[in-house]
Amino acid sequence: MKRALLVVFILFFLVAVAIAGWYAVHTRQIEAELQQYKAWSGARRPVKVTFEVQPCPGTPSDQPLWISGNAPEMGGWDGAGVALTRGQDGKYRGSIEVLSGIEYSYKVTRGSWSTVERGPQGQEIPNRTLMVEQDTTIPITIATWVDGGKSIPGLHTLSGTIREHRKFRSELLNNERTIMVYLPPGYEQSPDLRYPVLYMHDGQNLFDAATSFAGIEWKVDEAAQELIAQQRIEPLIIVGIYNSEQRSSEFTPPPPDSTGGSESQRGLLYARFVIEEVKPFIDKTYRTRPDRRNTAIAGSSMGGMITLYIAKTFPGVFGQVAVLTPHLRVGQRDIVQELSAGDTQWIKATRFWIDMGDRGQSNYPGEDPMGDARALVQVLEDAGLRSGIDYQYTEIPGGEHNESAWQRRIDQVLLFLFAKAVQAPGASGAG
Repeated sequence: MKRALLVVFILFFLVAVAIAGWYAVHTRQIEAELQQYKAWSGARRPVKVTFEVQPCPGTPSDQPLWISGNAPEMGGWDGAGVALTRGQDGKYRGSIEVLSGIEYSYKVTRGSWSTVERGPQGQEIPNRTLMVEQDTTIPITIATWVDGGKSIPGLHTLSGTIREHRKFRSELLNNERTIMVYLPPGYEQSPDLRYPVLYMHDGQNLFDAATSFAGIEWKVDEAAQELIAQQRIEPLIIVGIYNSEQRSSEFTPPPPDSTGGSESQRGLLYARFVIEEVKPFIDKTYRTRPDRRNTAIAGSSMGGMITLYIAKTFPGVFGQVAVLTPHLRVGQRDIVQELSAGDTQWIKATRFWIDMGDRGQSNYPGEDPMGDARALVQVLEDAGLRSGIDYQYTEIPGGEHNESAWQRRIDQVLLFLFAKAVQAPGASGAG
């Protein structure tokens, strides 16, 4: 008995010694890390950064310039972050305080992302960066603006009832953006009614000239107001999801065999953002009909490409899809071929609007946009869809690939999707 107690005591002692040793080592590690952090943070100090911007010819003199960047001091990527003031010499200046030794990213705008700076040939440019150790003046020369200086950021053209949800947070994408929600006439006066929903990408271009690319909006709100008043379409809710600085990667479907890093998977994360974060918020906040038959999604250009990817990847969510001059290629990738691979049940149970103009030029990634669109239509027909009933395909000779062109036919898109007599195929299944 004494021997057993001795053995237990020895084991207990050894365990206690081990725990004490681990605790001592762990405590020293924590203390070392804390000292390291204190040394790091202690080396950081507030410094003043003054931006001095020389605008390009054609910049409207009555419009202020703004710095928009990734830090709260720069607006957290808000299109109007830090206001700059125009001096008598024509240069714009403004100052902020940042921490020394930290790299920040930013760009110059005229108040919205639809007026952001571009390169000498109108090309998108990388984010500007700064990391300073002392008070600094940063000279910047603007080569061109994305809109050529034509937009009027303060000119609002909203129609009807539109609610704005600024800084809507995505945990999946680790960023924020604005969500615009158009509500049909009578929404507030009819608390028992629920409505179908249309989700649209590039939300800044849909309703308001103040935020739209080159100051040209789609006039989705005006078209919906008129068609509802004429009782040609059902009253509906329209959700406009702003794009972000990562638009290209967010709107690009991941390659089918992709197992790479987060950047190649960002299209999937954006799709999940729409399904898992935006749609639940809208269904909770507004009186929607959340079922598949009453839920549609639409986009143009790269927004059309990600629309098709979302519809295939999450076939139980959207019963109707509209794509206006969609990108159907990414480099050497044939997106139509990827969409038609595997099970095509998602196609059979969905209604489609597809259109394509033949003047994609530099806005389309391939040489034959019409040929790519016809290949997509062939996929629909092979799946058994009927022209004019299950899908509508429109070719637009001379049709351009821009907001003006999409504005001219958005009423036809709404009519096809939400005309009162139309029912989606396969509405009782594939949900």
